[in-house]
Amino acid sequence: MKSIFFLLAFTISLTSLGQTKSENNLIFISEFSYKFSPQKPSTPREISHKLPIINLIGSNVSKEIQYTFWLFNDSDDTLMITNIESVYSAYFQITNKLLPSQKTPFVFRCTLQNNEYDFTTNHYSAIVSLSNNTQLFFNIVIPTISNNMVVVYKDDGVTSNYAISKQKDHLYNLVIFMNEKGGLLAKGLVRDGDTTQKVGNWVWTKDGYETLKMVQYSKSISLSAFDKNIQNPHTNFSIKVLENGKWKEPIVDIIDKEKRIFITSKTDSIVAYTDSSSYRFKPNYKILFPHTSKQFFLLKPNETSIPIKKYDIPFTIHSDSYAIVVDNTIAQQNSNEHVKKYHFLMDKYLKQYPKLNRTSYNSFNLQALSVKEKKQLLQEINNDSLITLASNLFSFPFSKSEAFCENRIYIDVAESKLNKCKRVIERLGFSFSKKENKEVDFWHIFYKHKVVDEAFYEAYKKIAKMNFVNNISLSIVADKETNNQLNKL
Repeated sequence: MKSIFFLLAFTISLTSLGQTKSENNLIFISEFSYKFSPQKPSTPREISHKLPIINLIGSNVSKEIQYTFWLFNDSDDTLMITNIESVYSAYFQITNKLLPSQKTPFVFRCTLQNNEYDFTTNHYSAIVSLSNNTQLFFNIVIPTISNNMVVVYKDDGVTSNYAISKQKDHLYNLVIFMNEKGGLLAKGLVRDGDTTQKVGNWVWTKDGYETLKMVQYSKSISLSAFDKNIQNPHTNFSIKVLENGKWKEPIVDIIDKEKRIFITSKTDSIVAYTDSSSYRFKPNYKILFPHTSKQFFLLKPNETSIPIKKYDIPFTIHSDSYAIVVDNTIAQQNSNEHVKKYHFLMDKYLKQYPKLNRTSYNSFNLQALSVKEKKQLLQEINNDSLITLASNLFSFPFSKSEAFCENRIYIDVAESKLNKCKRVIERLGFSFSKKENKEVDFWHIFYKHKVVDEAFYEAYKKIAKMNFVNNISLSIVADKETNNQLNKL
């Protein structure tokens, strides 16, 4: 008996850019062959091909694609097809046996429809198992252009040079350059339809399939501002960028309700501004993703803000108002025993300081006290063994009620920078605690003082600005509405 060989001939039938169409939208491209010898039958053998770019431009356009693999059984035995595994099994057709010394067609057939995407790459694969324990892996890649693309031809008027998207109101356009065989040569974005004005990442390919190189001309940042209620981000602001020591207005387009700009490593700062508010930040170009979205609050001049989850949120500290906590954990239940503790403490301090204003069962206001009395009262509270925390009340513009903060914060810091971080926060009056869960990125950082006031928030802001802190957040005690608003961030 002969040793088993397969001669696989590939006949391709498709519609391709720059080629003559037949009546049924199929084009027959030249046949080529590949000889296969299964020396290791248990190892899958891959047979892959990427077709030229298929033109689906036009309303309700559809093209039938047929791709035929010819399997030649060069042996004296009949080989059975034992299994075909594919999520696209309906697209692949073959008889259940390969007869000796005969060719058997393995046919892939599908219909591609015009769609909403300018450029797509469609992957179809199947694993064919034979009775001699051989597996063949077939893979077909079909790139398509559709929707808003326009084909630009070379000087001969026949050969496709590139296709460019022409979406309405889009300043930047996707361009697909094609090689001489109609396959993908390069792709990326250009400005104003000018192929010499490349932006973002551009990819060049080898034979339309393998990535040959990638060139990064710039990176995009899409900006939008929160409204007062963190519900409807808007673009009612202007933008300036600082490059080489000079402020200039960047080229801006609006995509999905965001203002998009492209920046380079020369971009030092970006500011979004209106007549009465602004937000400025310094992008770290080196670690910035190729496409980044950033939302922010526009702040008025001298408006106080606090960094939470990478957002600078406007807030107002009520420096004379404090909430006190008598338990080790923040309890918001109103049990009789719980409230009695607060009544006892409040009555004690109200007798000592008649001008002290009690504003709720666990909070008071020091505004009517003298500077000396304020300092003395806070010192007594700090020494009071029944009180575990006295925290300044504050409010956000999107909340109706006041909130306060526990004497701990959460930070995400790289393990390699942990020791350095510990040394810095120790000097700022904080101490590290262990993570509650190894799966959680955030460390618990405790404030060493019982009184949480403006000094606490100033230290917190300094920690937030440290380049080794990836993220930071407060432990806020607030009503349900405020928590719901914060959870939107």
